[in-house]
Amino acid sequence: MEFLVNKNYAFVALRTKAYLVSGSLIILSLLLFFVMDLNYGVDFVGGTSLEVKFKDPVELEKVRSVVSSKFGADRIQNFGSPSDVLIHVIEQNDKVAGEVLNLLNANFTANQAEMRSVSQVGPKIGEELKSSAVWATLWGLFFIIVYLAIRFHWKWGLAAVIALSHDVLITLGVFVVLRLEFSLGAVAAFLTIVGYSVNDTIVVFDRIRENLRLLKRGLTFEQVVDKSINETLSRTIMTSFMTLLSVIVLLILGGEVIRPFAWALLTGIIVGTYSSVFVASPVLIEWQAGEDLKAKAK
Repeated sequence: MEFLVNKNYAFVALRTKAYLVSGSLIILSLLLFFVMDLNYGVDFVGGTSLEVKFKDPVELEKVRSVVSSKFGADRIQNFGSPSDVLIHVIEQNDKVAGEVLNLLNANFTANQAEMRSVSQVGPKIGEELKSSAVWATLWGLFFIIVYLAIRFHWKWGLAAVIALSHDVLITLGVFVVLRLEFSLGAVAAFLTIVGYSVNDTIVVFDRIRENLRLLKRGLTFEQVVDKSINETLSRTIMTSFMTLLSVIVLLILGGEVIRPFAWALLTGIIVGTYSSVFVASPVLIEWQAGEDLKAKAK
């Protein structure tokens, strides 16, 4: 990646446009979330989730009509191939799986089905898992602030968390748009995004701190930030690119179960790389500008 070495791209000059892009994406993600909501998995909404495999491909509408005639089916979708179907019903008891399978085989006599797996979660447990997922994310962000405050400065910690929140919200919007199942696996993916993104940000922040000595040579803080981003750009792009290759393979070959996890990582890595350059570092500049104004006022 020699073309990224010893370059001097003016990233800081683009921060206003970057704010507009990021702000628009965040607002859009929030609107979609409140209007459409997430496609929660059985982990969070409770009920019984069944993976059924038919002998031949089957029409989802016919399956939905059959299952809904006796059960409260809130989600029926293909799970991999056209003959694999994921059925989620609100009923919970030991007989549900057998009753659903018997109902399907009674109505699809020429295309018999077999049960692949069954999982059940109570509504109370689902609500507790939702709460635990939110708290896990919030505690993760809090400890990141503490760590960066000790290593750098508390303002640098807040800048990193602003960038991380940006990454999480945009990835959340992707989940809403694509109607990806939001399960405990997705929560794990979001926490992975937080860890990956903050690592990128720390690399840039560390170089900014090293280059602060250049302020004595007449460089402005904006120039120091630009220089630091350019010096770490090759490492950032190469690391993200190699990770993306693995995630893309996972997305293509991983199957339906792992697909939401892979989509979260794919979006998070791209957005996280962007935010470490165009969100976290520019926020430091805005705070520095505020300190300069206060100093002039005195």
